[in-house]
Amino acid sequence: MNVIDVQNRSNYTISRGLIRRAVREVLLGENISEIPTIVVVEDEEMINLHTQFSGLSDTTDVLAFADEDEEGYLGDVIVNAAQAEREAKSRGLSFENEFIRYAIHGTLHLCGYKDNNQTNQNQMRNLEDLYLKVANID
Repeated sequence: MNVIDVQNRSNYTISRGLIRRAVREVLLGENISEIPTIVVVEDEEMINLHTQFSGLSDTTDVLAFADEDEEGYLGDVIVNAAQAEREAKSRGLSFENEFIRYAIHGTLHLCGYKDNNQTNQNQMRNLEDLYLKVANID
């Protein structure tokens, strides 16, 4: 498997190795050979992307953009580190745990999973929990 590209365009510090490990577990578990790029951003960039691609002018936790044109490339997962920090604080979790959950969530979207109803949301949440555990992330 090729190296998963992690681009940090934020002021947050997050281990690229930790991100790669978790995303790799998802790809292995879902039998996906293509690799994604994980891009770390903050609110301003996420709001711009969310507005541009969904028409919603607020921030969000993660966006996923599939790429079906480039051989071996799954697409981009854009993770909002600022949102992960806020959510982690409100839920009493570590920043790393929440951030990696978002990276896993976005990768699952690229693998074809949807969260458009409660059943699908529960399925994705269970898979997030599984891959956090498999990657040994507390």
